Amino acid sequence: MNLHLLCGFPILYTSIDPNSYDKEKIVDTITNNYKKQNVRQNWSTSAYETNIHHSAGDEGNEKFTFPNYDKLTKTYIKPLQEYKKFIGLKKDIGLDLCIANYTCSSHKSFMEPHIHFECEFSMIHYLKFDQSQHAPTIFLNPYESWEWWSRTLKNKINCEKTHQAWVYSELSYPTKEDDLIIFPSMFRHFVNNKPSKDPRITVASNITLIKDQRTSEDKKLNV
Repeated sequence: MNLHLLCGFPILYTSIDPNSYDKEKIVDTITNNYKKQNVRQNWSTSAYETNIHHSAGDEGNEKFTFPNYDKLTKTYIKPLQEYKKFIGLKKDIGLDLCIANYTCSSHKSFMEPHIHFECEFSMIHYLKFDQSQHAPTIFLNPYESWEWWSRTLKNKINCEKTHQAWVYSELSYPTKEDDLIIFPSMFRHFVNNKPSKDPRITVASNITLIKDQRTSEDKKLNV
């Protein structure tokens, strides 16, 4: 488990044991939905025509089967507890996680730069990811004025460590299947188009800060 600051903001990067939940059932459900309709994006506007199968805003569509995330959410407890300590939350404040959507994409698919609204933190879990054919998530440096400066600095400063990430205008991690990342939701991020034979599958969650520990609902987890 890797906890660090990226451009001064708290990041948790870890991996989830694929044998700790019913991964194959979830992947099969998402893959079958993708086979029914490879482009699904009711959330999008004309600026987000990205050729992806994305469940956001379309969860009630009876054409598709909704994945059962009950066992999956339990695997998120330890990373959330570690992140909670890392960011220094007060004792009476908890984290409320809700799985927001899944994304299944392949050839000619991409995702425009965006942030996650109405939450303080976000999480991406890479259920199916092949480094040889899938593109990683790219994060944009939140300090937009850094872009012109970074062009003159990045070839003059040793930037191999994450604490030097401020030099770059775009940042990414060497992603592997089963990896998970938690980050502040204000971090704009996107995925480039990379031709692939097999689908790239991710599950995205949103995390809000709560004053008290509420009873968990179907897709929610309180830590």
